[in-house]
Amino acid sequence: MVPTHDSALEKMRLVRKRVRHSTSTAAGMEQSEGTIQVQGQSLFFREARPVSGQAHFSVLLLHGIRFSSETWQNLGTLHRLAQAGYRAVAIDLPGTSGAGFWAGVGASGKI
Repeated sequence: MVPTHDSALEKMRLVRKRVRHSTSTAAGMEQSEGTIQVQGQSLFFREARPVSGQAHFSVLLLHGIRFSSETWQNLGTLHRLAQAGYRAVAIDLPGTSGAGFWAGVGASGKI
């Protein structure tokens, strides 16, 4: 887990087009998923945040080559971080799961 500065994520929200696919609320947290446009490519994300009050700070969750943002959801990490008062964002790296194949990824899978 890499803590990130909220203002950087807020700037990203203002600059990139965000499309929400779904939102749900459960036990003190709100979870959503969708896509944002980064350099003309779609990037899939899952986000969980506390329903009441402001988040302490944001946590960006990355994954390894054999996993996806769904891994963080299945493990309960997104849910637990939101319940603890953090905004948790898990992205699908290019070429994995919901992200699709990114034009910037070569045949070897390296950017």
